[in-house]
Amino acid sequence: MIERIDGQVGLDSIVSKRKNARRAVISQLLQGRDPTKFLSIWDNLNRELDNHRVESEGNNISENT
Repeated sequence: MIERIDGQVGLDSIVSKRKNARRAVISQLLQGRDPTKFLSIWDNLNRELDNHRVESEGNNISENT
């Protein structure tokens, strides 16, 4: 897959992985298992998504000034 200049492909990938991690956490909880592994994956993806948002906001600010 070719990444577009605006990074939307990378963002879509992060969002998709995050949804899958959330589903895994819920599944583990429903089965009475420890979801710690999936919680840490979900947390890392949330941080990555936040970083992506901060970078894109920074780009928007620099383009506007």
